[in-house]
Amino acid sequence: MQTKRLELPDNSASVTIAEDFGCNAFSWQVSGRELLYTCEGFGADPADFYHGGIPLLFPSVGRTWDQSVTPPAPDRYRIHGQTGAWTMPCHGILPFGNWDLVREETTPDAVTVEYRFHCEQKVLTEQYPYKVGYTQRFRLRQKSLEMTAVYVNEGSTPAPVAFGYHPYFRLESAVAALELPCTESVELNDELLIPSGGTTSFGGALDIRTEQDCDAVFGGINGSQARLVDADAGRVITVEIDPDTAHMVVYSGADCPFVCIEPWTGGLGGYGSLQTADWIQNQPVPVIQPGEERSFLARYGVEPI
Repeated sequence: MQTKRLELPDNSASVTIAEDFGCNAFSWQVSGRELLYTCEGFGADPADFYHGGIPLLFPSVGRTWDQSVTPPAPDRYRIHGQTGAWTMPCHGILPFGNWDLVREETTPDAVTVEYRFHCEQKVLTEQYPYKVGYTQRFRLRQKSLEMTAVYVNEGSTPAPVAFGYHPYFRLESAVAALELPCTESVELNDELLIPSGGTTSFGGALDIRTEQDCDAVFGGINGSQARLVDADAGRVITVEIDPDTAHMVVYSGADCPFVCIEPWTGGLGGYGSLQTADWIQNQPVPVIQPGEERSFLARYGVEPI
């Protein structure tokens, strides 16, 4: 695994990026303490692409189903007015491309790098027939890691683009307190794991227990920050979210010392609706017009309790 380690001039914080494994910031250390979780042997097995660090999700979030057939076909979608079908793996196409470092800058209080994603034409032909340029920026400060995705429609037709961050935060407490800027719990189809159309009220507080599974989607965004209180670690992790955040996904595995707090744009399950005539207007997946540029930011912070 090819990695790049960024460190502040005063050695107070560092981040290490897997340049050939999804441009994943898989290690973030502040004052010598690791804040992220990775599975054992991370980077060796392509099956672990989304299993640790901060995976990037582009241009899809979650699962895709072609519901024009019975039973629904996984990882497949159709586009209205076009023949054939395309493949969209869970969370997108990043496992099938590469990254180029395009910018690096160090100042007394920050280190910044930018990478640009590219892939072979075969990926575009079979999975995503749109020309969307994507650049990922990382900015490390003493107590924060800021990540900004910038994507621009370089083609001549409207393009569907969903995006998400999938950070795995290391836990030391058996029970951690999570506060989310959300008012709704999104009901999912039990088999397809995409929204079923319903929601229930959510008060914003959630206990994360390391002996239990948690896999839930929340909406009704009513704030700009999530907070994770890890008492045994003596710290609070904050997640500042972009105004375009539509869902917060929370995931943890039984007997695994981590919790994922994931800001996503809209688009969960939305590729399955691109076969409808009005998908550009209704935007089951966010749509960007030719020449349009958008960004999606998440800022992670750490502070003592």
